[in-house]
Amino acid sequence: MKKLFSFIGSSNFLELRNEHSYYVDKTSFIEELLTQVNKVSLITRPRRFGKTLMLSTLKEFFEIGKDSKTLFNDLAISQQTELCKLWMNKYPVISISLKSLNKRSYDLALANFSEVITEIIDEYSYLLSSPELSQALRAQLQTLTHISLDQSLQYESLLGNSLKILARALYRYWSKPVILLLDEYDVPLYYAQEYHYYDEMIDFMRSLLGEALKDNEFLRFAVLTGCLRISKESIFTGVNNFVCYGIINREFSDKFGFTEQEVDAILLASGLADKKQAIKDWYDGYNFGGTSGIYCPWDVLNYIKTLLLNKNAKPEPYWINTSGNDLIKDIIENTNFVIDDKQNKIARLCQGMSIEANIDEYFTYENLYNSDDAIWNLLYLTGYLTTRKNENCLIQENSAWKRVLLSIPNREIQSIFKLKVEGWFLKTMRSTDRSALFKAFWQCDERVFSQIVSEILLQSISYYDSQAEFCHGFVAGLFVGSGYSLQSNKEFGNGRPDIVIIDENNKRIGIIEVKFTKDQHTFTDLAQSALQQITSRNYAEAFRQQSVSIVSWGLAFCQKSCRAVCKN
Repeated sequence: MKKLFSFIGSSNFLELRNEHSYYVDKTSFIEELLTQVNKVSLITRPRRFGKTLMLSTLKEFFEIGKDSKTLFNDLAISQQTELCKLWMNKYPVISISLKSLNKRSYDLALANFSEVITEIIDEYSYLLSSPELSQALRAQLQTLTHISLDQSLQYESLLGNSLKILARALYRYWSKPVILLLDEYDVPLYYAQEYHYYDEMIDFMRSLLGEALKDNEFLRFAVLTGCLRISKESIFTGVNNFVCYGIINREFSDKFGFTEQEVDAILLASGLADKKQAIKDWYDGYNFGGTSGIYCPWDVLNYIKTLLLNKNAKPEPYWINTSGNDLIKDIIENTNFVIDDKQNKIARLCQGMSIEANIDEYFTYENLYNSDDAIWNLLYLTGYLTTRKNENCLIQENSAWKRVLLSIPNREIQSIFKLKVEGWFLKTMRSTDRSALFKAFWQCDERVFSQIVSEILLQSISYYDSQAEFCHGFVAGLFVGSGYSLQSNKEFGNGRPDIVIIDENNKRIGIIEVKFTKDQHTFTDLAQSALQQITSRNYAEAFRQQSVSIVSWGLAFCQKSCRAVCKN
C-alpha cells in the first residue's frame, strides 16, 4: 500500500506510471483540450493543483518517437481509439518550465533561462548533426548551448528567439509542427517585480512568447500554465487565437484538483476511509468554474502519506509551506490592514463569512498594491479565497470584471489567516505604549484595566468578536515584548491557569483566567467565575513560597468589551 503513495510530490507522469504509483486519472483532459481548437491555451490554477503533472502527461501522450500505449492503458483517454490514432506520439514536443527563473537580477534570470534552453537542446541533441537542418540553424542551436553565465545579456536577442529556433529545428527534422508546453510562465514576472527589473523582464517575455506564439508556422498549438493571468497587452500582444481558462471558467473545471469522488477512491485504496471528514474540513472547499467540492491534491496526498506512517496524525497546512507561495506570503505579511474596510473584510473572512470583490481576469503586477480589489483578486486567483459554494456567488458583471462573493475555502487556509491576524496584533502591541495598562494590572485597578483592554479591542481587527479560543491569544498578546515572562496553560496547583505573567525584576506574579460569552447578561458574573476558578484550583499556591506578590485576574470578553475583576 505504501508503494502506491511513495511518489507523492512527483509531477512526472512517466515516473508515476512506471513505478505503479497511485495516479488520479485526469487524461480526459486531453480530449477536452483537443476539442477547443485553440492555437494558444493558457490555463491558470493555484500552485500544487496538478498543472505540471498535466503538462508532463501531455508530453508523454503527444511526443513523437515514443510508444506510449502501455503508459495510457486503462486510462480514460485510451478509450478514445480514433483520437489516439491521430494524436498519440505524432508530434514533436517542446516542454519547458520557467519556475527556476526566480532570481534577484535580470542578468541572473536570463542566465538561468539560457541553462534551461541548453537542457532542452541536449534532450534533442540529434538536431545538432542532422542534415535536415541548415548549417545556419545548427549554428544557432550550437550557440544557444554555449552561452556562459556572463554572456547572457550579450545574447539576449537570441535567447528571446530560442523557442522559435528550436521549433523550426524540430519541424525541419520531423516535418511536423511542434506542440509547445510552457509551465509556470508567470514566475519570472513576479520575481522581476519583487526585485525591481520588471520592465526588462516584460520586454524579454514579450519577445520570447511573441516569437514562439505569434504567426509561428512551425507551431501546431501551445498550452501554457501558471498561477495568474497576466494582461494580454503585457506579453501576448498580437498572439491570435489565444484563450485563457481560469478558475472562473467552466472549461476544465474538474481537471485540476481532486473531486470528492476521486478523494473517496484514494481513501478506499489507502484504507483510510474513516479520515474523510477531517480531509474534507481541511482541504476541500474550492469552487472552480461552478464545480464545487474541489480538494487541494498536494494536501490530500501528503496527509495520506503521513497517515500511512501514523494513523493518529492530525491534518497540517502542507500547501502553504510549499515553494511558489512567496508572493502571497509577502502580500499577507506586508500589506497594511489597518484601513477600516480591509480590517472588516479580514474579520468577516476569519469568521467564516463572505466578502464582495471585483475579479478582473487580466492581472498586472504593477497594479497589485494600488487597490483593495487587486489584493482580494490575487488571493482568489492563488487559492487563498474561493467563490462560495452552493449559492449564487456572482453579484454583478461587465466586460472587464465580475463582482463576486469570496470566502476562505477550508480550515487549512483559515488557520493561515488566523495566524496572520495574530501576527498583525502582536506587531501593533510591540509598538504601543502599554505603561498605563501594566500599571493598572499590577495595582489591581479593575476599572482602568477593563477600559484600556476594551479600547484596544475597539481598535483591533474584530476577528476576536466571536472567537473564544483566540481571546486567550489576545490577552497573551497584550504582554508580549513587555520584558515580562509569560507561561500559558502550564500546570499549577490543581489545574492549568490560562496565563501567568512573571515580573522577575519586581518579584511579582499575575495569574489570568479568560472566559468568553455572547450573552451580555452573564458578562460580569463570568468574570467573577474566572477569578473564583483561580482560587478554587489553588493556582497561586506554587508561588507562595517565593516571596512574591500575587495578583489574580478574572477576565470576561463579549464582543468589543472586557470585564475584569481582580484579587491581590
